[in-house]
Amino acid sequence: MSKSSVSAFVVKVTARCNLNCTYCYVYNMADSTWRDQPKFMSEDTLETLVARIKEHATGQALKRLILVLHGGEPLLLGPEKLDRYLSVIRTALGTLGIEVQIGMQSNGLLLTREIGAILTKHCATVGVSIDGIPGKGDWLRVDHKGVPSGAKLERVLKNFLATPYRDRFTGFIAVADITQDARETFRYLASFDPPSIDFRLPLNHHSNTPRRNAGQGSHTDYGRWYEEIFEELILSKRNLSVRLLSAIVQGLTGQPRADLYWGNEETGIAVIESDGSYELVDNLKSIGNALTKTGLNLKDHSLDEFVSFRNDWIKREGLDQIPTQCSQCKLFSACRGCYYMSRFSKEDRFTKPSVYCTDMMHLIPKIHSRLAAA
Repeated sequence: MSKSSVSAFVVKVTARCNLNCTYCYVYNMADSTWRDQPKFMSEDTLETLVARIKEHATGQALKRLILVLHGGEPLLLGPEKLDRYLSVIRTALGTLGIEVQIGMQSNGLLLTREIGAILTKHCATVGVSIDGIPGKGDWLRVDHKGVPSGAKLERVLKNFLATPYRDRFTGFIAVADITQDARETFRYLASFDPPSIDFRLPLNHHSNTPRRNAGQGSHTDYGRWYEEIFEELILSKRNLSVRLLSAIVQGLTGQPRADLYWGNEETGIAVIESDGSYELVDNLKSIGNALTKTGLNLKDHSLDEFVSFRNDWIKREGLDQIPTQCSQCKLFSACRGCYYMSRFSKEDRFTKPSVYCTDMMHLIPKIHSRLAAA
């Protein structure tokens, strides 16, 4: 993370969703500020955003920008408005002469050929949030009537991936669910031939501990779940990246990291809400109400001002450092203190080792042994 700039943006083009996932950090955890946001980002707000980004990128001599359209569900914009918004972004930022990556994170239910054509037109991509096998692994990913969404998404995905636009698809984000069979879950998601699968740890921490299975070994059940994924990945012989596992392998083998997930790097992202306000990384919504608020907005404040606020917040929360216990650990090169959100507690903020530390203590040596044997 650069202390003087920001090059990755999560842009909340919508503030509502067509699903009501029970674990959603935006709508169903500790934060309720979404209720005050306009349902859609206006075109004027978007134009102000890209002007601010151009100003910042030029002043900081940035070489690369990443914009992710987010929500809520960004495809609620509809094809016409999505086309127009992507055109505004590409037209404005295309004059910078630098690499500009535009992506979207969607629940996938509104993907169509028309959307694929629009993404292709603007060189944009889409990642899909999914959990697992319909009727088994989608019990938390429900619509507003409480109906699981997996079967509908499966139909939509099969249709979309059969079009010429499947190259716009970058892969899946899935929340790790230890109540489900890891190998079955992997095989199901891998059957869509995604470039990547990001099995994410649930957004739990020391003040809201994760669900664990009862009985012996419960303190390592997430680690053992990921171990099963790792073994299945090797057996599949697929050219497929599993994000958490890739980050561990890179750390164990001394490869440079481009991933924001481990450690504190993700805190450098700028989130732009649909009303044009600057916010801190929005996973913080899982731990308290209005914690992401900065009091800054696109109209009145530059990105340089946001960076100054962000840096002060990072230092105040202790996120400019890794807990001493983590930095002295023999597994630190692979773990980097795990995901910063999992280190939170109301008393000690982000200074404790991860609530998933015992899982990583199990998983990382298993991966190391497997690599050594290979």
